[in-house]
Amino acid sequence: MKILLPLLIASSLFGISGSQSKVIKDSFNIGKQIRAKDGMTFGYTLASIALTESSAGKNIIGDMMTKHLRDGSLGTYQIRLVTAREIIKKDKYCNEHFKHLLKNEKRLLTMLLTSNDFGAILAGTYLKMSYNNALRVQKDNGPYFHAVSRYNGGSNNHKYVQRVRKNMKIIKKELE
Repeated sequence: MKILLPLLIASSLFGISGSQSKVIKDSFNIGKQIRAKDGMTFGYTLASIALTESSAGKNIIGDMMTKHLRDGSLGTYQIRLVTAREIIKKDKYCNEHFKHLLKNEKRLLTMLLTSNDFGAILAGTYLKMSYNNALRVQKDNGPYFHAVSRYNGGSNNHKYVQRVRKNMKIIKKELE
């Protein structure tokens, strides 16, 4: 315990590591390119979700409902296999570029675990789809709140949206 405490203190003093900084910057750049119907982009939000979900790529295997990897939340953005499949099927861009992954579960799992860019595209697309849906049906709390809340599995998840917004402050400092 005497050795562990100084390491914990040192890591909190140094903040975000180089690899985490790269994930944040890449997430931001990819998110800026994903545009909702009203012109909204998701740069800061996507980078903040990466930090919220996996500490910007440090914890890439999330909740496991069973002992099978395919049932867990995976990658920097903690995407479930079933969600990845739905995004690829429903979004035109993702379908054109990633449809081949639907035929190979192991390859899709590998991509979720190893490619931050792939995960960012899927996560950003999911945000865009949820946001556009909220625009269409005029959800309470606005489309942004709905999209971020839905990312964590709920349509009214105030705690998750607050965590993403709190991490967005860290993201903005990192990107300055």
